[in-house]
Amino acid sequence: MDINQSEVAQLKEYREKVYKKSFDAKLVIEFLRFLRITKLRSTRLVADLGSTLLSKYFSKITTENEVTNTFSVCVAYDIVEQVVLALLECNKAKEASEFIEDRLVKKFGEKSVRVSRLRAMQLECSNTFGKANDIYVGVLEKYPADQLTMKRQVSILKSKGQYQQAITMLNTYLQAFMIDPEAWLELAHLNIKLLSFKNAMFCYEELILAAPINYIYYVKYAELIYSIGGAENYIVALKYYTHSLELNNHTSQDNAIPPTNLTALYGIIMCIFSFCNTHGYGTTKLREPQIELYQWCQSELRAITAKYTPHKLSIVNAFIQHTDVLNK
Repeated sequence: MDINQSEVAQLKEYREKVYKKSFDAKLVIEFLRFLRITKLRSTRLVADLGSTLLSKYFSKITTENEVTNTFSVCVAYDIVEQVVLALLECNKAKEASEFIEDRLVKKFGEKSVRVSRLRAMQLECSNTFGKANDIYVGVLEKYPADQLTMKRQVSILKSKGQYQQAITMLNTYLQAFMIDPEAWLELAHLNIKLLSFKNAMFCYEELILAAPINYIYYVKYAELIYSIGGAENYIVALKYYTHSLELNNHTSQDNAIPPTNLTALYGIIMCIFSFCNTHGYGTTKLREPQIELYQWCQSELRAITAKYTPHKLSIVNAFIQHTDVLNK
């Protein structure tokens, strides 16, 4: 799963435009639409610019063709929801509440599921978890299959530190919606918090089956195997780290795209280092391809660091020297 460099470049361009110009409602609307389409994040900017847009220009953006020739009234309320979510993420619950009540409740009423969910999220942001959960329970009574509302209930348990209850609720959710990758990821993270590495491994196995070309899942799976420890597990983890590099093989020689899988390079070095230090094995049980891979990772780490972050080269050299099993 590579980063779309053209979208990242567009995001940078938009940021420069909105910072340099005086407030331009049309530009801000375009910027918010771009973020909704690409799923890229710029939360603080959305909260700041969106608040100004909704406070001063809302009457214009709800009137078709006044700001852009193709702007529709429906999109105006997508913007309100987008801005409210950004405000909540920035812990601006009061401002978010004002937009919910003044813009959304007046338009869609209090019985709207999306409005109710946003109200409950605002209560979550204010640490009023009981009232928020009451709203979610009410929504689920009417719409038992509302996935987003179920997930919000999990988030409440997580916020309260009730990880085991959150795991139980997520397991129930996944019995009905077993192809939801976000839910499997969250379940893996919760199990890791409780040091249940084998349960977390099962979650990543499901994710790998669902998306076999996503290199990140192989890296995370390898990290769990490595964390469990043991000579055999170090070699298994090594294989998964190596496969992740096959899926994301950007190296120091690529000028267009900076390497994005440094974790696998570090992981391979640590797997071989830990294997060699288990039961005094040394390098005697390493195969020639494993030694070559180990040396390549050392060289690649140095080259990438020298090219992109030369001020950290001394740290990387110290790491490589400390984990060097061939010259000890």
